[in-house]
Amino acid sequence: MDKYRIHPLYIARLYADVGTFCYLNFTGEKRWFPIYSWLIEGAGRFVLVDTGCDAAEVMRSSVLKAPYENETTIEEALKRFGLSPELIDTLVLTHLHADHALNVKKFTRAKIYVQEREVAFAYHPHPLFLGTFPKGRFDGINFSTINGDFKLAEGIDLLFTPGHTAGTQSVAVQTGQGRVIICGACSLPENFLSSGTTEVVPPGIHLDPLQSYDSLLRIKREADLVLPLHDETFKDGMVIG
Repeated sequence: MDKYRIHPLYIARLYADVGTFCYLNFTGEKRWFPIYSWLIEGAGRFVLVDTGCDAAEVMRSSVLKAPYENETTIEEALKRFGLSPELIDTLVLTHLHADHALNVKKFTRAKIYVQEREVAFAYHPHPLFLGTFPKGRFDGINFSTINGDFKLAEGIDLLFTPGHTAGTQSVAVQTGQGRVIICGACSLPENFLSSGTTEVVPPGIHLDPLQSYDSLLRIKREADLVLPLHDETFKDGMVIG
């Protein structure tokens, strides 16, 4: 089986309460959380997971009224690998929240994998989420929609892990460190800590907390290593695998 390496690309950051990511964790603690794209390298190919965002653009449209700052652009991050958005042919979006998908229109030649339920909800959101998915944001994008778990390539699997959003998906990658899963829900290491009664903590922002719990539990049980989407551990460019 092919083995891959994962490069975290630190694109931007947001300043928010820990409770944004950890359900009912209203400690009042606030800090800066990184926003990544994840570049998977191996078997003679590159696969990009999520696109990141531009801070000014996301603050104009985000329901989450939090400060955002840019670390770099997606173009500059990819340039370090001799790549550009136009050279990426495979893009996976874990979900369609702005901080993870706002740069998607730059990837004009990529096949863009998204869960069908995610796209359907983004185009026809519940009134509570109208601000999260503003009309027209994804017009003109030809998504390659999938339903449920999907084998993207030998050693790369897309896992249907809903709850944070209608069609959240995670990415399981076979690496030299074992099976590494990029958790598709907005999460921190704290989301995967056991307490006396629970094994995981759902994200603070969610569509369904019970479904979120079950999805995070699946990820925790199936992974040798979990990469939470907003984990500060990787902001200095640590390579996984």
